[in-house]
Amino acid sequence: MNKHLVLVGMMGSGKSSVAKWVRTRRGLPVYDIDAMIERREGRPVRAIFEAEGEARFRELERGMTADVLGRPLGAIATGGGLFIDAGNRRALLERGVVFYLQASAAELSARLAGSAHRPLFLPGADGGPSPEFTALLAARDPVYREAHHTVAVGGRRIEEIGEEILRLHDGETHG
Repeated sequence: MNKHLVLVGMMGSGKSSVAKWVRTRRGLPVYDIDAMIERREGRPVRAIFEAEGEARFRELERGMTADVLGRPLGAIATGGGLFIDAGNRRALLERGVVFYLQASAAELSARLAGSAHRPLFLPGADGGPSPEFTALLAARDPVYREAHHTVAVGGRRIEEIGEEILRLHDGETHG
């Protein structure tokens, strides 16, 4: 393997779970950027958003992305907005094989139900996705599709998603 395995997509798409599964299959280090920022800052992402705003959090993401790309090759789980930043996107596409974990707004909303720690997730009044969340996904989807591969995750087990990703990744890095 000569490139990082990078997972992008909306919150709730399974990036962290797939990265952990890849670690068990391949023994790769996992770099969960949101978790790394939380450890470094000593507080959850939501608290950073509330205290210092989204712009400050995105600055922390840029720094952590640069840091992680300099580490030994591994599986990188990004936050939902990290790939939207053009500089992050360019760096990840150059130094990794990037996979967009694609799911519908309804699927993501069902996965995120009851989650209080997602700063940009707003459930709808009926328990489904809010119009704001649906609009956020619609705005981000074309950017996510700049990834090397799109992997549909709806209704699939982590193992199925992980196997597909490893197959595609191996084809890119050994082909």
